[in-house]
Amino acid sequence: MKIYPTYWKPWGLAINEAMQFGKPVIATFSVSTARNLVRQEIKGFVVPENNDRALAEAIRSIILDEELAKKMRQKFREIILQTYNCDHLVKGFIESNKHHYTRWQL
Repeated sequence: MKIYPTYWKPWGLAINEAMQFGKPVIATFSVSTARNLVRQEIKGFVVPENNDRALAEAIRSIILDEELAKKMRQKFREIILQTYNCDHLVKGFIESNKHHYTRWQL
């Protein structure tokens, strides 16, 4: 399991790495990659920032429900093997940076 409870991370490469090894992911909405890759309760959980209860519940769900964790692992492996290549990663990186640039622009 990969837990990524950050307040701000424009790319979140660790999520891609966790997916490659079939690990369920828990991340916050601040991780751009999470919005694109983690589908709620299918491949992991995306929780609000600074919400300890939601984070704990997501962790609990994966630990206690082995069938759910197994499905998440399988889904991530399928996605990585079928759809993610260098071109896709570069496009995602650019989009992520555009999003965070506009979000944090002063």
